[in-house]
Amino acid sequence: MKQRVCKEELMMQSYFKLFRQVMTAYLNTATGKLKEYEIHPSQAGLLLYVQSHEGTTQKEIADALMVKPPTTATMISRMEKRNLLERHQDSADKRKSRIYLTEYGRKICFGVRDILIEAEERLRQVFTEEEGKQFKEYLIRIVCELGKEKNECEANCFFSEFDEYHVKSE
Repeated sequence: MKQRVCKEELMMQSYFKLFRQVMTAYLNTATGKLKEYEIHPSQAGLLLYVQSHEGTTQKEIADALMVKPPTTATMISRMEKRNLLERHQDSADKRKSRIYLTEYGRKICFGVRDILIEAEERLRQVFTEEEGKQFKEYLIRIVCELGKEKNECEANCFFSEFDEYHVKSE
């Protein structure tokens, strides 16, 4: 049986545990609905990235989604098997493959985007507009601080990518 946790108890938890709980709850909001398309939230992000960057490379996808290239390769392979994506050899550089949506991948993008936007809207309802901006600023500061060893701040790129998806459907 689930036990109700009060605000004071949550304040005693580590940042890691709270971040994990937030991400789990946020992803669960979308995951159930994405099952209709038989994709995972990370695959949804990849699908939408390719939609707005047709002909992108595996490395560009990995950089944009902030995951390692082997992770991206696995995701792309699984999505190819499901007829969502296809690879074509780059005509100028035979070592590269370009990633494109299949007709089916293109077809489900709108529904997938709507699900992610709905999850985002649900999160936005937690805050006033000002609190939401402040929360994003805090998240960006955290990402920048934790990303210092890379000598760069990738947070602005990540947020702008999602905002790009959000704006396109409005």
